[in-house]
Amino acid sequence: MELFFSDCAASRAAEYFLETFPGRTAVLYSSESTRNLFLRAGVRLSEAPEEQAQAVAVGADCADNYRRARLTGTEYILSGGVDFTEMISDFSIIGFQKIEKGYPKAVFIDIADSERFRQQEEIFSTYAYLDILDKGLVDGFKKEVKESVTQALEELKEGSPQERLKFFAEALTASGGRSEFFGMRRALSSVTGRSFALVALFTAIRFTNFDFGSILLGRSDAEARLRGEICSRAAAPRRTPNLYLMRKYLPSENEFREWSWAIFQSEECDPREELTLYQAAAALTAGEGFFPSVWDAGFIDGMLRGEDYLTGENSLKS
Repeated sequence: MELFFSDCAASRAAEYFLETFPGRTAVLYSSESTRNLFLRAGVRLSEAPEEQAQAVAVGADCADNYRRARLTGTEYILSGGVDFTEMISDFSIIGFQKIEKGYPKAVFIDIADSERFRQQEEIFSTYAYLDILDKGLVDGFKKEVKESVTQALEELKEGSPQERLKFFAEALTASGGRSEFFGMRRALSSVTGRSFALVALFTAIRFTNFDFGSILLGRSDAEARLRGEICSRAAAPRRTPNLYLMRKYLPSENEFREWSWAIFQSEECDPREELTLYQAAAALTAGEGFFPSVWDAGFIDGMLRGEDYLTGENSLKS
């Protein structure tokens, strides 16, 4: 997957298409303005179904178009300045099912609106950091994974927006892709932002600082089965978290509060709602990983039921 930054991502994507796929046509999912730009650049568009089998898919401008291009089953490229988390991914969640189609051949990031670019990059980088942590547990934090996690934390603290986006895009493709858990959460709610990722990270810090034996509330199997039936998907099998592997790869709680204070003080972040989404995503997620395992241990259930976690000194908003 190649990554490009441009003040006009659509124009650069059209140029790249003509250079990389000479003589081929495009199946274009985009706004009317992007469509006109591709036509003016000389890109031939496939209209008939029989032509589209050999065409290259192009998704532009929004997450829905990125997903449509990915699901065509052909080679594809993506262009836009929003929702990098959906752009830099090898799967989509459709109907609570994970559909893998591989990474795009190229991604074109629009940086003309510097403030929007910075905001979108922050969301992507925060999720990507959690993806790397989640994957790291599955891999047993081997040497190369430890190095990736350590560098990821440094990039999150110190890197520039372009440096972070480039680093996390490369780290995710090298580590085997994104975590299904975070993809599932995004499918459960149209609200995107850093709040869920930060609540997940806060929960991980809290969880690893607890004596594991003190977590008495088990997951409600009946609730998990019910949620699985509602979503036409069986509840995932239980997983076992490893506190000792995870703890040293998390930021300190003081560092975390410095990053997230503004988010938790905003009216947009409801910790209880975010934890409920966390619970639902974990119940539907297949495979292993640190974050779904926290739900399996009953910790999220305990946080939702125990008011002392949401009010008082342990409050997410304190």
